[in-house]
Amino acid sequence: MKRKLILFALLIMATGLRAQTLVLHHTDGTTTNVELSKNFRMDVTDADYVITLKDATFTFSRSDISYFTFDQKKGDVNRDGDVGIGDIVAITNVMAGIEKSERVLERADVNEDGQVGIGDIVAITNIMAGLE
Repeated sequence: MKRKLILFALLIMATGLRAQTLVLHHTDGTTTNVELSKNFRMDVTDADYVITLKDATFTFSRSDISYFTFDQKKGDVNRDGDVGIGDIVAITNVMAGIEKSERVLERADVNEDGQVGIGDIVAITNIMAGLE
């Protein structure tokens, strides 16, 4: 029961963060990425993790999974689930000093050069154009 509560708490956090990908880390060191839809469900049975999406169901043996994490879509600075103009606005707000949240500052460094600037806006436009 304790595992179910921890798993449920993680799913609530991930949904609140608008997670895009569930990464299952297998005991053999490999990973499996599951692209999450807006409405998904994860059930825990005695033997399995069962992930239900709109159009598919995935079942993974609990003995084969060490742990799992959630990944954000690169460039989704404002966490709306898409990479677009809103993310450019979010980066501009960081550059102007309007947005000072440490989490947003971290997400705004899209090109991962350690600072937030025009290079991050270029990175967003490249993602939008399918170049990155």
